[in-house]
Amino acid sequence: MDEKIDMQNPTASVGLKNYTVKPLFSRKPSDIIVAALLCIISIFGVSAIFWDALSVGYTVVFCTAFILISVFLLKGGKKPSPTFSACGILSLICSFSFSVTSNMGIKFLAFVITAVSSIIWFSCISGKEYIKSDYSLIVYVASSVINAFSDLPAIIKSFFSRGEKKSKNTIAVLVGIACALPALAIIVPLLARSDDAFAALLNKLVSNFAEEITKIIFGLAVSIFIIGGVFSLKYNKKESNFKSINFSISKVTFATFLSILSFVYVVYLITQLAYFFSAFSSILPAGYKFTYAQYARRGFFELCAIAAINFAIIFATVALTEKSEEKIPLAVKIPGALTVIFTLIIIFTALSKMVMYMGAYALTVSRVCACAFIIWLLVLFIGVFIRLFVKKLDILKTALTLALVIISVLGISNINLQIAKYNYNSYVDSGKEIDVEYISNLEDEGIPYLYLLTKDKNSEIANKAKEELSYKYIWYYDFGDKEITDLSSYNDFSKLEKSKGKTGEFTFALSKAYDTLDKYAKEKDGKVYYYIENKE
Repeated sequence: MDEKIDMQNPTASVGLKNYTVKPLFSRKPSDIIVAALLCIISIFGVSAIFWDALSVGYTVVFCTAFILISVFLLKGGKKPSPTFSACGILSLICSFSFSVTSNMGIKFLAFVITAVSSIIWFSCISGKEYIKSDYSLIVYVASSVINAFSDLPAIIKSFFSRGEKKSKNTIAVLVGIACALPALAIIVPLLARSDDAFAALLNKLVSNFAEEITKIIFGLAVSIFIIGGVFSLKYNKKESNFKSINFSISKVTFATFLSILSFVYVVYLITQLAYFFSAFSSILPAGYKFTYAQYARRGFFELCAIAAINFAIIFATVALTEKSEEKIPLAVKIPGALTVIFTLIIIFTALSKMVMYMGAYALTVSRVCACAFIIWLLVLFIGVFIRLFVKKLDILKTALTLALVIISVLGISNINLQIAKYNYNSYVDSGKEIDVEYISNLEDEGIPYLYLLTKDKNSEIANKAKEELSYKYIWYYDFGDKEITDLSSYNDFSKLEKSKGKTGEFTFALSKAYDTLDKYAKEKDGKVYYYIENKE
């Protein structure tokens, strides 16, 4: 005999074989609609991530999911604070990076930072109460992820708990589906014979059947976790296990540790003063056997490693030290401040090394990203220094907000495009050397500048640009089984099927790249491989 569920009392237990699951909420039509939409969004999201290389499709998916979940959680939730509102808005802005740039490194960072910031935003607007501390953001993310799994059985029970009448309706629906299948088996082939467009669509669906089924299965698996997290935030109003964490470390321990560390850093500064500041004058140390590039790279990674270690130490100090009325003891503040000051010095030194490096050579993605990372560390440590004396400043919120801003700027401004533009203009205006192969490695964004370099007065640069540009046609067009030697017969590449830019893969940089390739092919009457075949 089936047990009945008292839907008026969502906490009523439902006996299963070996354990008891309590429905988390009384299901409403809006819950079913939201869950169904999240399933659909998850399927498209999986496709956008793993099949469409995080392009415009993911921007659409992220924005749609963000708005849907926000509206769902805000109803009955609470008004977010200005800080969290900025976090939510910046995550939306950052998601447009996927539509602009082809740089997968920036896209990956944008994917991670938008995922984390959106979880924090959803957790905030749902009305959850967590411990207020320097590590509260970690608690927001950790608690949301843990609850997404722990509440999942109760959420599933809530969706599938139904009375006798609803069970009969479900059976009736299944019978209707079963009856429709034989009819479709007859009707669909007839429709395919009657119309070529429908037949072509049907053939395409059948040919991609295995791939589409994989997307659906993977997307549904992901949707279970997303639904668990969203509905847990919506309906689990129990007091958080993270609401109060009474854990701290003796102020004497931190004071002693930081004092020893500060002493070592002071000795280091004194003994290495001449070497340490040589980057500020753009002069390598006397007798130094490395090149500018080796010196800058070596110094940069050494100093950044020290800065990262120091941040972990100072953050642990601020978050875990014993406090009196939330104030950090003076015995901890002084050595902590000295450690921060030393770190700021090495950050400025690392930045000067990188500026020296870029002054001697052209820009690259890694060099620009290194500078962005240094700037992020610089602002972060200034915030850490302030936090030692002002209790209201939240270090992790500062770090997250600044990271969102920096990644958004790198993505939306299109770092690859800006580097290609800067290097090309430096070559044309100042006569600096230009690495044509590196311009080619800037993917979609490098193609318009390769085209400009094909018209360069320097024949060596022009021929190298023509060679690099001609290779792009292999990657950007689908020639079927044709060999390279057959391609000279093409005089309009715009009529060929493009191997990139399919549904969900569009970016503005890719569109510009194809326009340039079409233009160059028409200028050369399709003979774009001449410089490869006659290279010798």
